[in-house]
Amino acid sequence: MDLKLLEIQPRELRFEFELLKKSSCLVHLMNNTDHLVAFKVKTTSPRRYSVEPSIGAIEPKSISNLTVIMHAPIVLPPNMQSRDKFLIQSIALPMGTTDIDPDMFTKDSGRQMEEVKLRVVLISTLPSPMLISNGGAQKQEVTHQLGKDFEQSKSTKNAQNVGYGKDVERLKSNKEIEELNLRNAELQHKLREVSWQ
Repeated sequence: MDLKLLEIQPRELRFEFELLKKSSCLVHLMNNTDHLVAFKVKTTSPRRYSVEPSIGAIEPKSISNLTVIMHAPIVLPPNMQSRDKFLIQSIALPMGTTDIDPDMFTKDSGRQMEEVKLRVVLISTLPSPMLISNGGAQKQEVTHQLGKDFEQSKSTKNAQNVGYGKDVERLKSNKEIEELNLRNAELQHKLREVSWQ
């Protein structure tokens, strides 16, 4: 089989990032072969994303579209960078196959499998405070407060990951963390308001 099983576009999944708002993008899978091709989509962050459909088959010389949904984020990622990735696995199947089983995509299934990795790129919907000339001091103050709140939230999460969970739970209840996330959202909103002035 000389042809790749699937042509996949785009290779970068670009999501408009806004706190408390979900975002989605389309992925086009093109089967240019004369075979039925099955696919399965995996991600490094299954709680953050969903894919519709995440498994399926594409007829020869046909196209299928996937919708990748990023669930509404509640925290800003550091430097608006994402380490999230997606893996699309594909295998050729005999014509007439109707049942696509996730076990078909294991390494020891005996089938030749192709894998394509896609990376996630986050696009900020907020203007940069450096690019806005009027009222810059106020906007930078809001941005600075957002950064401080995010760093505080991040350090709490890091402490939990290191194994100090019980101590952190006593110091920071779930309610306090929720309040911090709401404060982040409010500051985001204020930053948008200031940028329109």
